[in-house]
Amino acid sequence: TEQWDYWQLMNYSNGLLLNDQKHQLKIFGAYALTPEWTVGANLFIASGHPKTCLGYFGPSGTDDPISYGSSYHWCDGKPTPRGTTGFTPWTRQLNLNIDYRPSWAQKRLDFNLAIFNVLNEQKPLQYMAGFGEPGAYSATYDLPIQFETPRFARFSVSYEW
Repeated sequence: TEQWDYWQLMNYSNGLLLNDQKHQLKIFGAYALTPEWTVGANLFIASGHPKTCLGYFGPSGTDDPISYGSSYHWCDGKPTPRGTTGFTPWTRQLNLNIDYRPSWAQKRLDFNLAIFNVLNEQKPLQYMAGFGEPGAYSATYDLPIQFETPRFARFSVSYEW
């Protein structure tokens, strides 16, 4: 990456890491309905990641001492360490599964259906960080560029010998 090329790029790069999440809650479990059928669930709730704003260098917001454009930890003429411009939204993901191990196959055959992101939430996980120059900032600044994976299912069959 360009992060360590010049000291100006590292100026005000202190602060939270990109993958910082202050709060996470994970709950999971399974229940055997019968000796052949099992259902399970997995719930993951997490606070957002710190957002980044990258602009031109210095208080004027228009300096570019090393010709790297809008790559400095300055936005609109203000220093912006990660997290000072906000956080991505909280996310929650509920996954469900059902498993069938028939006794007629000596429980060696297994059918499994898993549904991921049952609630089909597709909140933004990452935003464009390039601010640009004051008064002529980038039209793509702060637009979402990565979202939660939409609902999907997986069916699997396995056999143990």
